[in-house]
Order: sequence, then C-alpha cells, then structure tokens
Amino acid sequence: MEALDNLRNLLGVEKKFPTEKYTRFLLNYVTKDQIPMYHVHSDVKIHNNIAEIRYEQYYFNHSEEPIEAEYIFPVHADAVFGGLELRYKNKVIQSRVEIRETAKAMYDDAIAAEKTAVISHPSRKDKDIVRLNVGGIPAKA
Repeated sequence: MEALDNLRNLLGVEKKFPTEKYTRFLLNYVTKDQIPMYHVHSDVKIHNNIAEIRYEQYYFNHSEEPIEAEYIFPVHADAVFGGLELRYKNKVIQSRVEIRETAKAMYDDAIAAEKTAVISHPSRKDKDIVRLNVGGIPAKA
C-alpha cells in the first residue's frame, strides 16, 4: 500500500484508486465464476506530471469448452483506458475503436465463427469501471 500512497502523493490524488476496491477482474459471463489470475505485473512511467500505467495480467481458462468472459477493470475517474492487447497461445488480438453497431456486429460474427473477440461497453452503474466482453476464449488456454 505504500507504493499506492506514494503514487497518490505524486499525482496529487487523495481518494482511493478503483483497483483497491475491485479484486475480481475476469469472470465467466454465464456462471459469474472468477477466472483465476496467475500473475500480474505493472509498469509505471511518469512523463512530466502524467502517469502511464501498463498492466499485464495472466489468466487461464481451465474449462473443457471455449467460454465468454467479462473483464472488469477499474480506471480512475481522471484516467484514460488507452487500449488492450489480448494474447493466447501464438495469437494476438489488438484493440481498435469502431462505431458501436459495427463493433457489436464484428463481435457477434467472430463468436459465431468460433473465433476470439473483444468488445467494450460502458459501465452504466460505475463510471470508473471499464467492462469488456471477451468471447471465444479457447478451452485450456
């Protein structure tokens, strides 16, 4: 917690970071079971008075079937979620911005074709939360 306190002081932030109140980030979309995180790494770079924080989180789908999951990630109200890169086996999915209707159609098409896809949707209840649906997570990946 000392590192968070130091970062708060450096950035002039008094309230808690959203990551301190949310500890379950990836949930099976159907069962709502937590998908265990095996490793997390963060890297913080300060540019003038702006902090760039990069997280790497490692999860594993133990299921015998592909699943859809919801990724819930807290973001401070003054922060910007800058992107997402999803890696599994030898594949990389890089996020990009699309018009909402186009993104939904692309996501649905990918899932129907049994491919992995990611779509973001705003959290209506919590403004400091980014919600992503990750569909077609392969079994044992």
